[in-house]
Formats: sequence, C-alpha cells, structure tokens
Amino acid sequence: MVSDVAVVGSNDDSKYIAYGDDSQFNGALVYAFLIFKRTKLKSIVREVEDIKRRFKFPVGVGIHCRELMSGQLREKKGLSHLTETDINSILVNVITVINRYQGLVRFTYAFMSKLDGMFPEDKIVFQSIKGEPDIAMPARLDPKGILGHLALGCFMNGNDPRHGPSPADCQIFISPDPTVIKFIGETRSQAHFLASGFIRDFGGSDVFNSVEPIIGGGDYPQLLDVADVLAYICCHAIHADSSQKRFNQLYDLIEWRVGSEYVTDPPI
Repeated sequence: MVSDVAVVGSNDDSKYIAYGDDSQFNGALVYAFLIFKRTKLKSIVREVEDIKRRFKFPVGVGIHCRELMSGQLREKKGLSHLTETDINSILVNVITVINRYQGLVRFTYAFMSKLDGMFPEDKIVFQSIKGEPDIAMPARLDPKGILGHLALGCFMNGNDPRHGPSPADCQIFISPDPTVIKFIGETRSQAHFLASGFIRDFGGSDVFNSVEPIIGGGDYPQLLDVADVLAYICCHAIHADSSQKRFNQLYDLIEWRVGSEYVTDPPI
C-alpha cells in the first residue's frame, strides 16, 4: 500500500549526507558512498579544496581518478605537472580528510563473471507473495544496470549501526550518468535513474523506503570527486590483480569502511 512507502533521499535537514559514484575495472563493479554527519560538510569541502590548491589544480578541474591515472588526460586537464608521487599523495590526502571527519565509506561490489545466468532466457520472473500470477519481463545483463542495484545495496544495512545510517536519515547525491540503457523491461532509461528503488526499512517492519537520490552534487560537486576516488580505490583493491597493490595500500588506510558483495541466488 502507498501508506507503507516512505520516499527518502532528498531531505536537506537530514542528519547525514551521502555522496556516491561508481567504478569498473576488468569485470569488477563497485558503487561507493561517502557518508558523514551534516555538521562536517563545510569542513570536508574546505579541506578538499585545500588539496586542490596545494597541488595546483586549475580552476574547475576536479579530482578524478581516471584523469589522474592517464598522462594524456592529465595534460588535457592542465595537470601534467603532477608526478606519480604527487598523485599518490593526493589520494592519501583525500583519505586523511575522510578519516579526520569520521566519514564512512559504504560500498557494494560485484563481479560480472559471477553474474552469468542472472537472467535465464533473457527474462526475469517476479513472483507475487499474494498468490497472484507471476510476471515475466525481458531483461539483459548490463553492467550499468547492475551498478544501479549496487547503489541501492549500499543502504541495505539492516539494524547494525556500524554499517551506517538508514537512507531515511540521509540526503543522497549521486554522480550523473546519462547513458541510456535497457536493463529490465522494454523501457530505456538513463543509467543514473537505476539507483532509485525500493528497499525495506531498517526496523524490519513492512514499511519500505523509496530511495530517490539527487542526481548531481548540488552546491558541493567536489564531494562527488571524493566519491569517485573511493569507488576507484575500492574497485581496484577488491580485484585479484597483483598490479593493483598500490590501491590495496590506499584501501587499508580507510578507517571506517563497510563493503558487501552483490550476488544472485544460486540456481535450484
């Protein structure tokens, strides 16, 4: 019933704020949020801006890992002066700011190799809990569709406060991704809209939260840059690739992090 659904994610008086972004690397997918108390907002923004000043970022250029890791993109963005040591220092500094203000890094991850067969016969069947007929819908395995599920998964925390606040207690911002895809059903949708959906309320009751994040960074887009850094680090750290050890070291610096794997039910 409609009365059993609470729309959450856009309350600008919420106690907590969450900024999220995604990352992909060799079949590994991650959606990560930085979640922190609203009272810490301006301090975090000030320190992120200080990092950019110290490392001489041009005005309007953000801290984006994909650009930092590519010599060609660094040159295009006016960051060719940065050395590998500088780049590592930037990432360490970002993590230091997060730790200083007790930010939570909440992420959900998946491996595409484990999701083969997620939609047998290119469809998904929804079973009614009220004895009504099942509903079959066309579906196709698309990484960007999975990333939408991972974003929602970051708030399926149960009652454990160590895993972060309920989405009902957060104002949620996500990085825009206007890529148009088909995932479930015949309707095409921009990928960022797939981060919206229904999840059960923390209390274990029959109430559901309709999570509707704000697309974009609002007044503080630089905090989406921080989410980009975290998603990139987590994605490379969970991947079994020996060439990515530097990201394992960065990952280990994050003091408060909670990660969970998205898996499908095993075949019966």
